[in-house]
Amino acid sequence: MQQFSQTIDAPNLNRNLYDVVQQEVELGGAALKRGDAEIAVTFFQSALKKLSPEQPFYDHLVHNLLLACKLLIEQCFTAGQKGAALRHLRFVLRLEIRGEMADDSMFLKKFAGEFQGLAVVLSQYGHPSESLACCRKAISIYRLAGSHINLTNALVASGESRALGFHGRDRARAAGSAHFYRLHTKERFDVSQKHARKSERLSRRVHGYVARAV
Repeated sequence: MQQFSQTIDAPNLNRNLYDVVQQEVELGGAALKRGDAEIAVTFFQSALKKLSPEQPFYDHLVHNLLLACKLLIEQCFTAGQKGAALRHLRFVLRLEIRGEMADDSMFLKKFAGEFQGLAVVLSQYGHPSESLACCRKAISIYRLAGSHINLTNALVASGESRALGFHGRDRARAAGSAHFYRLHTKERFDVSQKHARKSERLSRRVHGYVARAV
């Protein structure tokens, strides 16, 4: 799988802010890994509130929040909490890529793919109208191969009780395309000391962060 990597320079950023964001992303990622979707959503929402759309990593946090909400919705359905699941869905449908990744086609493709995957989940739990909304959301973000086939099936199924039929390639993509984004600290040696001895260890200073998909 091709790894995404983006360097975020720190000189123009509030490093303390990004240190906190980095910590919350790590905690959210750990919660997501162990299947604790509600805790993951809490950490990602908290981190997202600290950034504006113009700041680096904002869109990556939106993507992480979508992953956590998608898992939370599925868990709510499994637990028979239909009302909670649909409430979380209404929140998810308002998520938007509004920052610097809005023109990145590969990033948008992954983001749209998560909505296609969520459409499959909603179909499986007997909610064709909500599945249709996710199909439309996905198409508004990026037109995947087979998106219109899925949309047509969703339109038909929204007036019937049967499950949706999804384009096979998109079903496979939805099941295996999840990318969680992390912030990695990028350091450099401090060479500002002109008289430092060669044997002395140079101190390290954070001068940026790297956003990576894992």
